[in-house]
Amino acid sequence: LGDHPRRENSMPHTDFDLECVGGGPAGTGPLVAAARQGLFNGWRVAIVEKSEQLCAGALGHYEVESTSRASTFLEALQGDWCTRAARSDAAEALRAYGDGSVPLAVVSFCLADRGRDLSDVVGVDGRVFTRTEALSLRALSPGFAVRVRNAEGESVLTARRVLLALGGAPR
Repeated sequence: LGDHPRRENSMPHTDFDLECVGGGPAGTGPLVAAARQGLFNGWRVAIVEKSEQLCAGALGHYEVESTSRASTFLEALQGDWCTRAARSDAAEALRAYGDGSVPLAVVSFCLADRGRDLSDVVGVDGRVFTRTEALSLRALSPGFAVRVRNAEGESVLTARRVLLALGGAPR
């Protein structure tokens, strides 16, 4: 992994143990599960998300009725690492729905808080790249190279493992 040429720009060429491409619910769900189990200890994790925040994705903009229960989302806020989201106004709004269905717009605010908590956990040894678009993925031997672009320019991030979770789009 260390033999890739360094790109000359302000975004560093960096090696990670895991790179998650997609910071919405599909990408951060497995990361949250790993954080709850303490699996990030010693791992350098990178998250690449094209929007400005993690976890929420486009969820709050879907024009569908949610059948998900508020308790399902509240369960995801349990654990020592998720303190900000568990105490947020958005979590309180979720609690008001009890075990009933909750609108996706309410869920998206709570997930955004969870994203900030996840950024704190990942940022200890890794890095969160918001407003960053993944352009390509290439298999290396061993590992992977992901070419990314943001306002600072293009760069290549390498990782031993890659989780691709590009999410969906409302129709």
